[in-house]
Amino acid sequence: MIKILENHDEETNINIDICRSSSGISGYRLRDAHYQLGKKLASRICEDLDNNFVVVLCMMRSGLCFSLGIADALEKNGFSVKINFSTDYGLTSKIDNKYSVIVVDGVINTGNTILKTIKELNSNDILIASNVISEKARYLLVDLNVYAVRVSEKSFIGSMEKEINKGKGPDTSERLFDSEFF
Repeated sequence: MIKILENHDEETNINIDICRSSSGISGYRLRDAHYQLGKKLASRICEDLDNNFVVVLCMMRSGLCFSLGIADALEKNGFSVKINFSTDYGLTSKIDNKYSVIVVDGVINTGNTILKTIKELNSNDILIASNVISEKARYLLVDLNVYAVRVSEKSFIGSMEKEINKGKGPDTSERLFDSEFF
């Protein structure tokens, strides 16, 4: 089931607009918007967590700022939080099965990377969190416990583009960390 963040205040709406591929915003402002939205989504996730021990598994690179917002908000709310990372090569360290795992990515376009990561985990208690999930991936993840700030009808291959064009558009990781590109 996908749970979408509801009841947006003005600050949340501003941060959502900053995160849109069409915003042209990169660097610090984009990283901060991802972080703030991660904190906001964590308040919703807190309501459903039964386990006080949580691993926030950051899907590198686009999930970094969003996952740190989630981790900080959970810790501030009394959860025992560890942060782990997943790269193109897999998990960076083993996760103890006493922890609930929140797999965090900034953007989920197809859902394939998330499903591959879940197969690697040694846990039955897995949540997924993302800033934005494409409508295409939504149906692939329907049987999982998913939290998102929003769902987008758009889905495109991230590339070294400044604008969305012919199914390609600005890569979120590049916008987050390579602001010279823009």
